[in-house]
Amino acid sequence: AQGEFSNYAAQLLNNDGFQNPRHGQHDDKAHPPITPCKAVDPETIGDHTQRSVYKLVVKHYLACCSRDAIGRETVITVKMATEEFTATGLMIMEKNWLEIYAPWERWSTGQGELPRLEVGSRITPSSLLMKEGRTTPPQPLTEAELIALMDRNGIGTDATIAQHISTIQERSYAIKDGQQRFHPTLLGIALVEGYNSMGYQLNKPDLRREMEHECNLVANGHKTKEDIIEPILRKMRECFERVNQEARKLDEAVGRHFPRLGLDNQNSVVLQANFSECGQCQNMMAVKQSQTNNNNTQIPNRKLLFCQTCRLGLGLPTRGDFQALRNPENTGVPVKCPICQYQIVKVVQGNGYNGNGYTMCPKCFTDPPVEHGGLAGTGDFRCFQCQHPTCSLAGGTPGGDVEAFPCQ
Repeated sequence: AQGEFSNYAAQLLNNDGFQNPRHGQHDDKAHPPITPCKAVDPETIGDHTQRSVYKLVVKHYLACCSRDAIGRETVITVKMATEEFTATGLMIMEKNWLEIYAPWERWSTGQGELPRLEVGSRITPSSLLMKEGRTTPPQPLTEAELIALMDRNGIGTDATIAQHISTIQERSYAIKDGQQRFHPTLLGIALVEGYNSMGYQLNKPDLRREMEHECNLVANGHKTKEDIIEPILRKMRECFERVNQEARKLDEAVGRHFPRLGLDNQNSVVLQANFSECGQCQNMMAVKQSQTNNNNTQIPNRKLLFCQTCRLGLGLPTRGDFQALRNPENTGVPVKCPICQYQIVKVVQGNGYNGNGYTMCPKCFTDPPVEHGGLAGTGDFRCFQCQHPTCSLAGGTPGGDVEAFPCQ
C-alpha cells in the first residue's frame, strides 16, 4: 500500500484486524463489486474528481475488510454540589472500520460520542452553559439519505437510482442546495397535492415498488414476462384514465401555488382591451401577452384572453391573428359556444399562420369537452374537432378520428 492508506492497511495485516468481507444482502447483478486493482498514492492523481473516486473506492474496500466497531451505549451522571447532570451517548471502545471510513459514516446515539470514564472519576468542567432550545422540523433529505430510502423501498437499482434523482431535478420537482439536501419546488408540491386529491398517492413508492418487485421475480425465474405484463398494464391504465378524467384537480393544485395566467401585470401586457365576451360573467375579456424577463429584457411569449372580473386567463394558439366572431346579420351580437357560453374567436392569417382560418372557443381550446370529442388534459381543441350536435361551427363527427379504407 502507498500513501495515506498504507498505515491502516499494514494494521489490518499485522495486528489481526483483517476479516473476510461479508456477503451483502442485495445484488442487482449489474456489475461485480468495485475494488481497487492497484496500489497508488492518491496525491499522485492529478484530477480532483478521479482522486476523490479512488479514495472512496479504497476506503470502502478497506472498511469491508475490517472488523466491526465496538462500543457501549452509556449513561453518565455527573454530580456537582447538589445538582445532577445526565448525558446519554456512546463510548466507542474500538473504532476499527469507522477509523478508515470517515467522514462518510459516524456512529452515535443520544448526545453523541462520550469520553471513556470509570465510575467514581472526577472531572473538571471547561465551561458551564445554560442553553435555550425549541423543537425544529426535520432537515430535508440529503442525497445519501434519499438513495438509502429508495433502496429500502425497492425503487431503482444501482444503475438507475442516479437517473431517477436526476429526472426530478431536470423536471424542476426538487432542487439540491449546497449541502446536498433536496428541497421540493412549488411545482413538485402542487403535483403531489393534485395526485393525492385524486386518491392516488403517486408520491409514495408503493406502485413503483410493486412493479420492480414483479420484474425481479421474472429476472430470478420465478415468473414469466407474460405473467406480469397484463396486471401491471391494467393498473397503469386505470391510474392514467383516472388522472385524465380528474385533470382539473391538478389545475386546482397548481393554482394554489402559482398566479393565474395573465394575472401578473408586471409580466404581461394588454394588446387589445374589450376583445370578446367572458362565458362566466359576460364582461369583456382582454387579449394579453405574457413576457419573460431575461437580463432586464422583456421577451414576449404566448397570447391569452384574460377576464379581470373572474381573474381567469385562457391560452390562445401560438400562431395566427385573432378576431372576435359576431353574427354576420347583426354585428352587435357575439357568436357564443353552446357548451360554455364563451364568445367564439376566429383565427386568421398572420403571425406565422398561412392557413385558411378556423374558429375556436377559448375555454374549450384550453379545457376540451370530453363529451363532445375532446381528450381531457390535452388542450388545443378547435371547432372543427368538436362533435356538438347543434352547433353550426362543430366540424367533428363521432368516430371521425378512425381511418377509413375503400371497399375492395
